[in-house]
Parts: sequence; C-alpha cells; structure tokens
Amino acid sequence: MAALGAWIMSAFGGIISLITMFTGRKLGVAHVLIAAYAAIVIIFAGTMNGLISQIVPGLPSDSFILAGLSLVPSKAPLYVSTIGTAYATSWLYLHKEKILKFYKDA
Repeated sequence: MAALGAWIMSAFGGIISLITMFTGRKLGVAHVLIAAYAAIVIIFAGTMNGLISQIVPGLPSDSFILAGLSLVPSKAPLYVSTIGTAYATSWLYLHKEKILKFYKDA
C-alpha cells in the first residue's frame, strides 16, 4: 500500500511539475497545495481500507464490531472517495477563485 501511495505521489509530482513549468511561479504554490491535498486524501483512504481489512478477519464471529461492519455497504470506499473528490474539487475551485482575485487586485 505504501508503494502505491509513493507511486501516486510521484505521478502527481511529475504532472504538477510539468504544469508549473508552463504556468509560471505565481500558480506554482497553488498546484503544490492541490497535489498535497490530493495525496493526503489518497493516503487517508488507503490507510482506512488497510486498517479495516486487517481488523475484520481477526474479529470473533459474535462481536458487535463485526455486526456493525456488516451493515456498511460493500462499496463504502467508493462512496467515501467520491465524497472526498467532490470536497477536493469544491475546495480547488474556491481556492483558485481566491488566488485569481488576489493577483487581480495586486
């Protein structure tokens, strides 16, 4: 899981470095923040999936935790990642608007 996270972060870093080279220094900071936020969301979701997948097999069959986890839909990671992506997209849009307004006023 850590290797996948490192690969994804390096891919984001490569893409962001190419974009930054073309857009200049002013938007470079915004791209770094976006990449960092995306990496944090990806690492968090991967960590949660890993922890849950390690906990479930070790639980006794009559535990309340296992009963509670059985109520969670099988596509819960997809739902969580969709909500995280929507939140990141809205944050990106608002942050971009603030940066553009700041540079316009300067």
